Amino acid sequence: LDEMQTLPDVNLELETARELKERMDVLDNEIPAVEKYLQRKGELENYKASLGARQKELFELQEAPELFPSAPLERVVSGMERLRLHGQNLNARSESLSGLQVPPELFPVQRLEA
Repeated sequence: LDEMQTLPDVNLELETARELKERMDVLDNEIPAVEKYLQRKGELENYKASLGARQKELFELQEAPELFPSAPLERVVSGMERLRLHGQNLNARSESLSGLQVPPELFPVQRLEA
């Protein structure tokens, strides 16, 4: 009879062990999800830190200086190019005419008209 008195305690411990085993199984299934969550959290924290550093670097940048007005310079360069091409054209015409002979002298036509 004395041995039978401990039977409820054994049953209680066995039931407690079963409940602990069920909890452990649930936790075994949830641990990978928690690990993924923590890994992703770490990645996002690193990304946030890199964005913060980038923002700090960009904040320190100064505005670009205003550009020199280049339209007048462009007009001058364009005019110089046109002038150069015109000079080349005139040189080519001059060279083509250089082979020609001087025309003969004409008689004065004023006396003929009178």
